[in-house]
Order: sequence, then C-alpha cells, then structure tokens
Amino acid sequence: RGNKVTSKNQTSLFCRLIYYRKLYNIEMNRPVGSIEAQREYLDAHVRAINAYTQKRLDFIRYFRSGATHLDSLYFLRGQTDTEQYLETFYYELDPQFSTNADFKVAKILANDMLSVYLMGELESLESTNLRNMVLPLSDVRPTWQDSKTDLTELIYLLDSKGCFGN
Repeated sequence: RGNKVTSKNQTSLFCRLIYYRKLYNIEMNRPVGSIEAQREYLDAHVRAINAYTQKRLDFIRYFRSGATHLDSLYFLRGQTDTEQYLETFYYELDPQFSTNADFKVAKILANDMLSVYLMGELESLESTNLRNMVLPLSDVRPTWQDSKTDLTELIYLLDSKGCFGN
C-alpha cells in the first residue's frame, strides 16, 4: 500500500476531515422541529451511509479483512476513478500523493464514525421521547377528598382482603 505509515497517517487525517465536515453539515441542516422530524432526518443519513456501504461492499470486505493481494490494483497512485469525481472531498486529494483507495478507506472510516454518532443521536431522541411520555411521580400528588374515617375504613377493608401481602 505504498508507504504504509504515510498512507495510514494521511487516511486517518482525511477520515477526520470527512467526518467533521459531514457532521457539521448534518447538524447545521438538522430540523429544529419535532422529535419525529429529527428522527426522519437522521434516519435518512443512516440510510445514505448504508447505501454507500452496500455499493462498495466488495472493497470494504477486502480492506477490513487485511488482505493485500489486490493492493496493486486498489492502492496505485496516478489512476483515476470516474465514480469518485462525484464525491464531495475527492477533488482535495493529490493524485501524486494519494490513491483512489485512500479516499475510499477514509470515507469508509468516516462513515463508521458517523454511524456511531447518528445511532447515539437516535437513541437520545428515543429516550427524550419516552421521558416526555411518562409523567414523573413527583408531579402526581393525590389528595384524599373524603373523610378520614372513610380512608381508615378503606385501608381496613384492603388489609382484610390481603391486598398488602401479609
């Protein structure tokens, strides 16, 4: 994979650049409205990441397996990949320094980080939604509206029926 140390450092830095740019755009365009609108928005980003992953599944499997037998095809400088010209960050790569696969690896790693972030945000929305649905016990203050004698009789009745587990 060329100079592995340089390539690994470059990929790590480029991965973070992609991640933070995408994260910035996601958060800047995130709807301020309802929890449902935010959930739909975040789900759309998760689906986009999954679609990207599915489209490049063979390369992702190759990369993650640690295999090297196709490195001469994937990690060769100076070759162009017309599919990647449509990618947002591809134009920033120096073809004398980077390969097509360097960009793919950086984007895969950035998408992994984004998936973790998005899933965390979706879980946070879900827990916020559940908290809003459940009325806290401290907000419920029942008050007895009848006489104390009636309350005492009710307690004796419940006790005689074994309702208190004695």
